[in-house]
Amino acid sequence: RWPRIAIAGAGIVVELLVAAICVFAWFCVSSDLARQLLVNVIVMASVSTVAFNANPLMRFDGYFILSDLLNIPNLYAMGTKSFQHQLRWLFYGQLPDRNCCEIRNHRCLITCYGFCTALWKIFVCVGLVIAASALFSGLGILLAAFGVISWIARPAVSIVADLAHRRNSGPHSLLRAGCVGSAIIFLVACSWFWIPNPIASRSPCLVDYEDVSKVRSQSAGFVKSVFVVEGQAVETGAPLLQLENLELTAQVAALVARLEKERTMERIALDEQQPGAAQIAAHNHRSTEKILQEKIQQLHGLLITAPISGQVVARNLQQMVGRHVALGEMVLAIGNESGKEIILSISPDDVDSTHELVGTTIPVEIGSRRRITARIKRIEPQASTHVTRPSLIAPHGGPLAVREIGIENGRDGQDYELCDSRFHAIATIDRAVAQRLSVGERGYALLDSNSNTLGKWIVTAAHRWITEQFKT
Repeated sequence: RWPRIAIAGAGIVVELLVAAICVFAWFCVSSDLARQLLVNVIVMASVSTVAFNANPLMRFDGYFILSDLLNIPNLYAMGTKSFQHQLRWLFYGQLPDRNCCEIRNHRCLITCYGFCTALWKIFVCVGLVIAASALFSGLGILLAAFGVISWIARPAVSIVADLAHRRNSGPHSLLRAGCVGSAIIFLVACSWFWIPNPIASRSPCLVDYEDVSKVRSQSAGFVKSVFVVEGQAVETGAPLLQLENLELTAQVAALVARLEKERTMERIALDEQQPGAAQIAAHNHRSTEKILQEKIQQLHGLLITAPISGQVVARNLQQMVGRHVALGEMVLAIGNESGKEIILSISPDDVDSTHELVGTTIPVEIGSRRRITARIKRIEPQASTHVTRPSLIAPHGGPLAVREIGIENGRDGQDYELCDSRFHAIATIDRAVAQRLSVGERGYALLDSNSNTLGKWIVTAAHRWITEQFKT
């Protein structure tokens, strides 16, 4: 048997060797046509060889190698027959015949092999149906329907004839078959509607405020005091940060002294009856007073207050003490706890199917909380690698991969960008649900369908696929 194994494996080895030679040849040639031909040879001699020729579930080289290794001749027929006997025992209670179909020491192995070959047949048949439907459009659907009917008709006729025969010879076996079949159907139905959908596309998402008021500094200065913490509820006009600008304070003091001096000069000119000098002093007095008012306004702007009522949105506020804040720089944000939304990061592969869900509800899993529903409101028209939600990237514990782009190439002070372009979508949630969620919580949204079970997703996907086939 070892020479037979070597001969059967020689074909696989030679094909893999040809694929390896073509790989090296691909690096040496420059013609696009030659490279494409080499790629075709590589795929046919490697992937196809391993998937089919070396597959022990098909009667090719891989099957004969396995049969000789196990020293079980005619393994395919024995496995199929043994699996059929196990099905008869399960449904009818008929004991399998062990005399001629199995080797006692490999009984379980032969049965498992028969089960695997049956699954492989189903997989191949489904693949052929899908391929025929996709390649030949309407004619392909007819061919697929004919193939399904021809594959099912013969086993169905055999089962009906067997049931008719058992009706006369052993009615009790029909009762067992009915009970076992009903139990299997019941279990499949329960699984159909209770198993969570593991195939649906899961897009990372983040809880954020709907309307956020960005608080910006009215003056430049160094942060002296911070009066709030992240998540704190504040009212309109409540103090948030106190800035300090010694230069601005000195300028105000200098302008006050200058203003007093110019007022004195104006009074002296009026007392000495010098109208020209008095007019110049009055003009200087008004200019200095105007500048002083602007500086005083900037001085008052060193105390940053809340423009609206809401929750403080910021990170590491206490670490801002001593940091310089430029004029107009955003220091924090204030949002409303009852108004939140879900920000979704969508892959370009899923954006087409997501467009069909705009206006519909989708299931969303936020952390370890109970699953909630959200309604997709809109999808941003362009994909980008720009990091708009730092909480979703890997350095901050999120699921999105990023790469460093350097400080000199960074945008808006960021030194990361997404490895792949992503679309952003907005989904709304009920206000009652929003009250229970915290801003910044991460989760996943199921976008392939608004069905959260495997069975419902299969029905939806099949219906969508059949509709698309008839449209084309």
